[in-house]
Amino acid sequence: PHACHGNFQKCPTRSYGVWEMVMNEFDPRELPGDSTEQVSGCVMLDSCTEIRTPDALYNVLTHNFIRHYEQNRAPMGLFMHAAWFNKSPEMLDALEFWIDEILATYNNVY
Repeated sequence: PHACHGNFQKCPTRSYGVWEMVMNEFDPRELPGDSTEQVSGCVMLDSCTEIRTPDALYNVLTHNFIRHYEQNRAPMGLFMHAAWFNKSPEMLDALEFWIDEILATYNNVY
């Protein structure tokens, strides 16, 4: 279904059983800060202690999306535990709102 480039035309013919994904750290700040400031990132959204409210989640996601989209275009994975949404359903509402807004605003993100 796709063009095969490189590898002397020895491209995969079937799907892999295991895929490895890089989990890039999120910048937990809601707004860009000083580039010399030391900030401890977090990989899982629910492990960011700075995210305590739906508004903070929205702002952190937006800040990190813009950072990924406008700089190196690295894939931005969203990793979190399902139990976080059971404990804080308002966070799920904020996440769904943010996803809908990003998909409506940018026609080249998925």
